[in-house]
Amino acid sequence: MVAVLAAGQSRRFGKADKLTAKFRGKPMIAHACDTLRTFPFLRRFTVLSPDNLIEVEGFESVLNASCHNGLSTSVAVAAGRAQESGAAALLIALGDMPLVPQSHFAALIEHAAINKIIATRSDQTALPPVAFGRNHFSQLMQLLGDDGAHALLAGAHTIACDPDLLIDIDTPQTLAQMQM
Repeated sequence: MVAVLAAGQSRRFGKADKLTAKFRGKPMIAHACDTLRTFPFLRRFTVLSPDNLIEVEGFESVLNASCHNGLSTSVAVAAGRAQESGAAALLIALGDMPLVPQSHFAALIEHAAINKIIATRSDQTALPPVAFGRNHFSQLMQLLGDDGAHALLAGAHTIACDPDLLIDIDTPQTLAQMQM
């Protein structure tokens, strides 16, 4: 199962919606979703805010009515869906990280297991995308605040990815720089 988180407040991006902003010819969120659509997940969904219900082909839209309480609420919603579905693992990706390659997602998926957390490593930092095994869903569903699952990533197994491919586009300036 895969969830693309897209319910953030995007405060640093200004009034425009960053996930529908054009990045290299298509909406930013479409890049991650297009890459993830190539895998045979039983379920694919996006976690969205009530203010921005983006339809993405091949992905179920899941509303996070508590998104104003921080990123952790989107992680909790995704974990709840995964637990309800009986998934063995949940891959969480971010809609504003459009350059993560298919090969990196494949490596995360390959190493996923019910008792593991497999995170992405950039330098010495563990970060998304992350594959969470079923044994961690209850912890994810209890997360609060805007830190997401960072506390759980401290003990994660990690797979390295080129830092240039892990750009998180949070501002119009970063978007403009990445267009080049």
